[in-house]
Parts: sequence; structure tokens; C-alpha cells
Amino acid sequence: MARGQDLSNTLTMLHTTVMQTGTNLQDALTKGIGKLEASGQAAQQETSETVVAELSRMRNDLRETKNRLTASRDELSEEVRAAITLLRQEVQKVKDAVHDRSATENDIPALLGKDTGPASSTAALYPGPDSDEAIPASQFLPPAPGAPAEDSGPPPAGALPSLPSPRASTEGEAQPDGFEEQVRQTVHAVLAEEIATLHSLLTGLKVAQDAQTVARDEQDQVLTGIRQELAGLATSVEGWQTQQNTAAQNTDAPGVTKEHSSLLQQAARVSSAILVCHRDTWEFIAAHAGRHPHFRVPPQITDHGAERVSTTLSGRSLIAVLISLYSIKHTAEEGDGDWEMATTIYHRIHHRLTTLASDGEPVTITLDDRSRPSDSADTPDGMTPPDSDQPDDENPEAADGTPPPKPSE
Repeated sequence: MARGQDLSNTLTMLHTTVMQTGTNLQDALTKGIGKLEASGQAAQQETSETVVAELSRMRNDLRETKNRLTASRDELSEEVRAAITLLRQEVQKVKDAVHDRSATENDIPALLGKDTGPASSTAALYPGPDSDEAIPASQFLPPAPGAPAEDSGPPPAGALPSLPSPRASTEGEAQPDGFEEQVRQTVHAVLAEEIATLHSLLTGLKVAQDAQTVARDEQDQVLTGIRQELAGLATSVEGWQTQQNTAAQNTDAPGVTKEHSSLLQQAARVSSAILVCHRDTWEFIAAHAGRHPHFRVPPQITDHGAERVSTTLSGRSLIAVLISLYSIKHTAEEGDGDWEMATTIYHRIHHRLTTLASDGEPVTITLDDRSRPSDSADTPDGMTPPDSDQPDDENPEAADGTPPPKPSE
């Protein structure tokens, strides 16, 4: 007997431990999901801040590069303008020098004579190298003082060599045109080199901007993936919460009737009630009523042999038992066993609580209906004959005078 009692206590403690473990697991799962959601939000916020900071830095770099490019362009424009100004000044100086040279060459005939004769006279004074004619020295020397002047007479017959004529002014004007073309080519080469450098700089800037765009697209994809994961996680959490709420709604007690409320008030008047039943019946009661906050596991369960046990329930625990059985009656389907067990126990407790008094014996609720001794002796194996007055098993409450419950209860 002691061994059976220890086994009963062990089962009760095991049931209580399982219930507490389930509650702890549920709390741990709720906390874990909360931590996961908080970490996901923190990761999303950190990623957003990082992306915003990186985009700000990229914008600042791009702005600085643009400013440097603009400054370089302005400096290049100023240098080109200064170079063009210097070139124009040099060209103007060259033109002035060429013009002065042309004017000097045009003034040479004026120094030799005003008419066209000086060229012939000069040619007569300086015969060509091929001439064998001897020129007297008196023609080149001035006359002696006091000597009569001699007529020079006409110049000797024959063609005399002439001095080379000065170059035409058109040749002097052709040089500035060629120099301007060379200056243009030089300026064009300098501008082409600077434009090539500027083009290289713009190409590098475009490559950097494309790289920034690609990096921004990758970051957007990462953010999109994180948002999708967070959305999926939020959906899972919402689904889990919905399931929990649905389960809680399913487990909530149905609408309370006046009769049920009155029965709970009668149970509250009870200090303690003795419950006598089979061990399996007690496990059914403890399994369902143990979830209620008002239920307290009895400290002692007595074994009476033949798998019969008895225990003492307080009025508070009896209220928890009635509420749990009432909920099973209205949520379970008829024919699954739970409805029949809950209905039978509920009506048996109801029958015992309808005759309460301020004095008398403690309330004893017994779930141990048996066959009549005479019938068990006349029939084999203790079976009840069909014409017996004993109520059948489908209506176990007939022995207490309680009408059978309806499925609509």
C-alpha cells in the first residue's frame, strides 16, 4: 500500500513538474522571441544608420570632387586666357618688328638718291667682275685743290651691273602669317593636352560614381533582404501570437450560467471535500484542473487498494475542478470520452453540493458506483442482467437522482 501511495505521490509531483515546465518553456519562448525581435530591430536600425552615414560621406566626397573639378576648370581657363594673351602680345611684337624692318628697307633708295639714276650711277662706279675695263683712280678720288674741275661726261657705253633690289614688302608680311599658324598649332596642342587631362579626370569621376552606385545598390539589396527577413519574422510572431490567442480563447470558460455560478458559490462555502475515485479518474481531474490558477495539488493522496484513492480538496481547488469540468462540457465533442467523464463528475459534485448545511459530516464525493450484491451473485462475472433496476452505464447519475445531461449544456 505504501508503495502505491508513493507511486501516486510521484505521479502527482511529475504532473505538477510537467505543468510548471510547460509554463517555463512558454515564458522562455516568449522572452526569446522578444529578444529576437529586439535584436532584429537593433540590427535594422544599425544598418540604416550605417547606410545613411555612408551615403552622407559619399555625397560629401562627390561634392568636394565637384568643387575641385570646378576650381581646376577655372584655373585652367585663366591659364589658357593668360597664355593666349601672351601669345597675342608676342605676335603683335613680331608684326611690329617686321613692319619696322620693311620700312627700313624701303628707306634705302632715299639714302642713295631721289631719282632713278642712282642705281645706274652706282653700277657705273662698281663694274662687274667680268668687265676688263680699267677704271681710273681719278674717278674715285676727289679733285686736287685748285685744279680745274673736269666734266665727267656721259657714262661709258654698255650695260652696268645693278645692285640687288630690296625684297618686296609682301615677303616680309608672309612671315607673320606663318608665325600665327605656328602659334595656333601650339595653343591647340596645349588645349588638347589639358582637355585630355580633364577628360581623364571626368572618366575617373564617372567610374567612382558608378562604383558608388553599385555599392548603394548592393546596400539596398542587403536592406531589402533584412526587411524581408524582419517581415517574415514579424509574420511568424504574429501567427504564433494569433495561435496563442486562439488557444487561449478556446481554453477560456464559456458563458457562465446562473446555475453554474450558484454552484461555484456553494463550492466556496466548503472548507474541504473528500474525493474518492479510481486512480485514473483522479489523474483526469488533476490533468485538467491543474492548469487553473486556483487549483492546488493536495499534499496527500490515500490509497485504499483496488486502484481506489482518496484525497482532500479545498473549496478553492473544488472551484477550479468545477470550472475545468464545465469548460470541457461545452468545448469537447460528445463521444470522445472527455465530455462523458467531465459531465459525470460535474453532476456528481453538483449533486453532493446541493445538500449543504452548517453542521454535519464533511462533504464526500464518491465516484465508485457498483452493482447490487444480489444481481452479482445471480449473474456470471458480476454482470448486470438486462431487466435489472440498476441504471445503465450511459446514465451514471441516475443513482443520485440527477437527470441525465443534455448535449446542449
